Amino acid sequence: MPSPTADASAPRHAIPWTLGYEWLVAVVALHVLVGTALAALASPWWGWVAAASCAWKALSARPGEGYLILAFEDGIEVRRGDAVLPRRGPCWLTERWLVIPTAQRVLPIRRGRLSPQDFARLRRAALAGG
Repeated sequence: MPSPTADASAPRHAIPWTLGYEWLVAVVALHVLVGTALAALASPWWGWVAAASCAWKALSARPGEGYLILAFEDGIEVRRGDAVLPRRGPCWLTERWLVIPTAQRVLPIRRGRLSPQDFARLRRAALAGG
């Protein structure tokens, strides 16, 4: 679980983040929704394809995988180690969730895992940049 405050060496706009199990829950939910819809509308084989894809994602899940999210006034930047992960589309926002699609992972961020200040900073940056 990420620390609610960044350490002194990180800039003020940097927020450490680990995937946790929210990522896996979001992936399973999306696979169930899309797989069920495709199975009902197109062919039952799509349900099996979605189940296999979901199983593959679950086996490759790394809940402790760490990221550094930089919330600027004009957008969000996600880093993993020294690499900057390119974003794949705009962020998705709700009252309690912020979802950041990147090239490697979709990062679901739940309001309860961050301090209110950090979550508000991320929401402002997501609204400004995407």
